[in-house]
Amino acid sequence: MERMATDVDAAALLRMHLDALAAFRAGDVTTGTTLLTEAAASEQTLGCKAGHLHTLHQSRLLTHLGGDLRRATQYYTDTYRTVSSFKNREGAGLCLRSLGELSLASGNAKAAATFWRRGAESLRAAKLPEADVVAQWLATIEQT
Repeated sequence: MERMATDVDAAALLRMHLDALAAFRAGDVTTGTTLLTEAAASEQTLGCKAGHLHTLHQSRLLTHLGGDLRRATQYYTDTYRTVSSFKNREGAGLCLRSLGELSLASGNAKAAATFWRRGAESLRAAKLPEADVVAQWLATIEQT
């Protein structure tokens, strides 16, 4: 694994993701895209290559869906089922990460924690540094 994120890095990254989702929800696609692009660059700096690409995809998906978080949730739920059926731990973990973000953005911290717990396990099994970031996101919401 590459360089791991610090707690500060993970908290700032989570804030970027949540601010981006809030912008998309409000119909501000430009701000949402900008924030997710910045988050993706931060993930790349942290050595989270899969997370970097996933965040760029998430940005494009939300742009395509017009910021509809409900449809994005359905997309990641369906994709999670598909990649899980192929035992793709990386894909499953990244989908669970996104489902956690979307849950938290919708005000459901309990669901976010469940998704992130499972996502961290999948990403850890795939030996990806993103597992540590997701675990730190989980710790952040469990402290509040």
